[in-house]
Amino acid sequence: MDESTTGNQYALAMMKKRRAKMAGEVESFRDRVLRRFEQIETLDAAIKIFEPGFDPDSVKPIKHRVRSNLFKRGELSRLILGVLRKSEHPLSARRITDHIMNEMGFESEARPAITNRVSSNLNYQLKMNKTVKRVGEGSRAKWRIL
Repeated sequence: MDESTTGNQYALAMMKKRRAKMAGEVESFRDRVLRRFEQIETLDAAIKIFEPGFDPDSVKPIKHRVRSNLFKRGELSRLILGVLRKSEHPLSARRITDHIMNEMGFESEARPAITNRVSSNLNYQLKMNKTVKRVGEGSRAKWRIL
């Protein structure tokens, strides 16, 4: 048996193992979805006891959001405040994002997601903590620390 055949056997074995894992995940997801549909039907029946004319389609689903693992709890806030503390002038969310991406070593593909999180975090801090101040409005807004 030559080297390329041996290498192909290992690659083939790894691909089969990966496929088996993916197929197992699909089965698990399918089971979870079926259980969730059963739970929804049970809830619909319970609601109909209290409201006989209830139309289940009148309740719009709330989109499930998966939490990102880009930052640990509170880490983004600390990074943003650190960037603003070091700056002599107000910075845009994009500029803050650039500093954070450089510090954390993120690739450029992550820019939209991180910019979104930075903007949301700044607005949250403005509303709840009063630790930052917005200078300007809209896309030209800049931020400074209080």
